Amino acid sequence: MFYFYAFSVYFDKSIYFECYIFSWGDKNAFANTGDLREDNDLKQETVARILNVSQATYSRYETGILDIPNLALMKLAELYNTSTDYLLGLTNEKKPYKN
Repeated sequence: MFYFYAFSVYFDKSIYFECYIFSWGDKNAFANTGDLREDNDLKQETVARILNVSQATYSRYETGILDIPNLALMKLAELYNTSTDYLLGLTNEKKPYKN
């Protein structure tokens, strides 16, 4: 199921903040990345170093605040021996596709 939320916050007459939140089902699209990291007893800092990003950036990937770039997504799939579809929450099958 797909959800879309939008809201605006007005600070005064000229300044406002708009927020758009997209969600697929109960979890964000990248929720499996955090689950896999925890299952492999890895810290965010460790995975961030592998992806050559800061821990803060990686945390934003896991929470869905930032989209994971394609190259990083492929590295994560290789690291966890799974498919990018599983990382994106498109399938529940953890096994990678056969070459």
